[in-house]
Amino acid sequence: MSKLIADGTLATPINLKRETNVEIETYIDKDELKKVLAKGDLTEQAVNKIAKINERNEVIIKEYLDNKEKYGKTIIFALNITHCDVLTDMFVKKGVKCDRIYSGMDDSVKDAIIERFRHNNHKDKDGNDDHIDVLINVNILSEGSDIPDIHTVFLTRPTNSDVLLMQMIGRGMRGEQCGGTKEVYIVDFCDKWASFTRWLNPSFLLEGEEGGTPGGTTKEPKKKSKVEEIPVSSIIDAMRAISYGDLGFKVHAAVLPVGWYNVYDKNDMPEKVLVFANQQEGYAAMKADTQALVAAEEQNGKLLLQKYFDGFGVMPTPQELEDIAELTATEKAFPEFQSFDERDDIDPSKLAMKYREETSLANIFKIQQDIHAIYNAHKTIIDSLYGNAESYQRRIFDFLLYPTGVTPMGSSIEEAETEFGLLSAEPFAEPLEILLDEVLAEQKDNLGDDFKRPTIGWTKKAYKTYFAQYVYLGDNIKMNCGLNSASVPREVLKYLIYHECLHQLIHSHGPKFRELERRFPNFNELDNYLDYQFPTFVKEESR
Repeated sequence: MSKLIADGTLATPINLKRETNVEIETYIDKDELKKVLAKGDLTEQAVNKIAKINERNEVIIKEYLDNKEKYGKTIIFALNITHCDVLTDMFVKKGVKCDRIYSGMDDSVKDAIIERFRHNNHKDKDGNDDHIDVLINVNILSEGSDIPDIHTVFLTRPTNSDVLLMQMIGRGMRGEQCGGTKEVYIVDFCDKWASFTRWLNPSFLLEGEEGGTPGGTTKEPKKKSKVEEIPVSSIIDAMRAISYGDLGFKVHAAVLPVGWYNVYDKNDMPEKVLVFANQQEGYAAMKADTQALVAAEEQNGKLLLQKYFDGFGVMPTPQELEDIAELTATEKAFPEFQSFDERDDIDPSKLAMKYREETSLANIFKIQQDIHAIYNAHKTIIDSLYGNAESYQRRIFDFLLYPTGVTPMGSSIEEAETEFGLLSAEPFAEPLEILLDEVLAEQKDNLGDDFKRPTIGWTKKAYKTYFAQYVYLGDNIKMNCGLNSASVPREVLKYLIYHECLHQLIHSHGPKFRELERRFPNFNELDNYLDYQFPTFVKEESR
């Protein structure tokens, strides 16, 4: 995947996390949560309940309307048919060209809707414009549908299935080289339990996430109580009648790659380590210590991660850092960073367009001279992407013949710093290690006998959005230094430490995680303090 993103076969993925602020567990009873955990995915009953949460639906509508021009052709994966119908109705009422498809529809109707979505200038039989900007579906388009220029994917259906998740994301990943788009927005609507921010890291995709099934003995199934069925049409009518004002959902910064390093893996095979915008400072510090990396007898990825990568967001894996460090030790120099920005100067598709407009194709010699000069100026990155000068020149001439090439990718991520002006300037009186020791002793039964003590420390800068973060691959807890104040209650910090310790056991905020989290003494008061009473922790504003 790293190689395909670097060479432009896949579109630039811009991952956006949108928190709905909806606590799903309050809508699903305990027995249903157990079924969800045992199944490893949402049950039909859970899906029905989530689909009917109107404030959640309005968050989805608002997100699109606020970014309509940026998002362009958008595909939305809904929860079920009811959810599909309700969202479609809401979009249409807002003046959006929208339609929906799902299993059970007549094939001819379904195919006609897909055609209207596929062709941006589609006309009806009278010659009127009837194309679709937003298509809502229930897993119909998760695989096998050929709609190359999808610019945005909305993930409104929580899932623990890596396969399903990648099928949904894959609908928008086709790059311009394959008739797709330059970039794709992956908008993930998170309901306090199923965030997904690291899908771009190939190692993370291979490792997956931990799960489990509840213990206990098998119980006799309860007899179903007799209930009166309410027509779906009545439910939809009731949902459409409800409206919400300021929803106040959280918006997180985009996470996307800005370049890569060329290294070799354990088997001496070439690979590309993607570099995300929030990692650049860490790599710069690592490069500054080149001599120490060269002199080291052994490279330890976890220690490198803890030493150089302070802060939050997507982190490199220890193995990636070891590969970079070992190459540095071998070559006696830190590898050269390959920037997506530099690709602007060497992109074959843009050069081919320039030659068509400015130079006669008959003057092949002049074109070849120009390509030779470009190659000499950018030899490292061209060799990385195309192999050598001959292959690069051939690629440019391919674009002259078949003008459907690749344009460069890359952008920046807004640094999430903020000020905490109303807090006491006096730091917290005790070392974090003491609080961690207390948490491990007091919560031993909840964490289990196999729990390994992580390292812990304050970040060097203050950040918004995150209070703390557990780095699984580095087995390290990072505490936001904005909380390093005498104003912050001791138990609040212990609760945060406990929360991050739980992530050593469970990666996501699923039902099992929430159940363990609620065992912390005075959980409700402490959680309420962080969410509502902490006046100086600046959260990102709604957009």
